Order: sequence, then C-alpha cells, then structure tokens
Amino acid sequence: MKVLCEINNVFKITEPCIFKHILKYIRRSDGETDLDIGKIYTVYGVEFRDNYPWFYLCTEDGSEYPKPYASAFFNVLDSRLSKSWFLNNAMDRSGKFYTSLVIYEWAEDCFFHERLIDGESKPVEIFKNARRVMDAEYEI
Repeated sequence: MKVLCEINNVFKITEPCIFKHILKYIRRSDGETDLDIGKIYTVYGVEFRDNYPWFYLCTEDGSEYPKPYASAFFNVLDSRLSKSWFLNNAMDRSGKFYTSLVIYEWAEDCFFHERLIDGESKPVEIFKNARRVMDAEYEI
C-alpha cells in the first residue's frame, strides 16, 4: 500500500467524528506530526482502532521501526495489500481488542512492535528484511 500525505496536523481534519477519534491518540497540543505534505509513504502495516484504520509507516529513510498515523492524513495511491501481511486479532494491555494487518512475526507476537522500538536485534532484522520486500512490492 502506498499513501500520499495531504495533511500533517490534526487540527486540519474537518470531519468532526474523525477529528474526535484522532484526538484520543495524538496528544500534542499543536496537533503537529512529523509527516511531510506531498510525500509518498509505503505502509508497513494497518491497525484498526475503534474500527478506524491507522497506517504504520517510516517517516525517515533510516528509521528502524514504523509508527502509526491516522489514515485521515493520507490519500491512498495504491490500495493493494502486501503479500507479507497477516491478519491479527489481539487484545492490548488495557483489555481492548484491536485488529491489524502486519508481518507474520508481528501478528504472532503482541510485543513485537515494542521490541522493535526498543531496538532488539532480532525484531530489527526481521523488520528490515520485511521492509525491503514491501518497498520492492510497491515500487511506482
């Protein structure tokens, strides 16, 4: 999946229901993100929060892990799902269920993303390889 960033500030979202949903997850008082308007991003996973899609992507080329961003910030350019994705239904630490489309190792290990953020070598290597595969899948 490839997306084009059209908005990089939560306060520019005009749909009241979506704005309210996103405010539950974005705590910055200025509403800013590290997204670049006009930039095309590869989506490395999708998570549904309250049935609303959030895209996992890397905002910098050298980033070792993807971060979630509300789909309202983007226009989907290529909606094909990655062949690397698996469906994951799980419960978070607060007891809320969520659904995601992510790589196999992430779908099987509810702490994979945390371990990736912590810089553990095995998850970093797994994501690095998966990222290379997905980047090739979506070359425009």
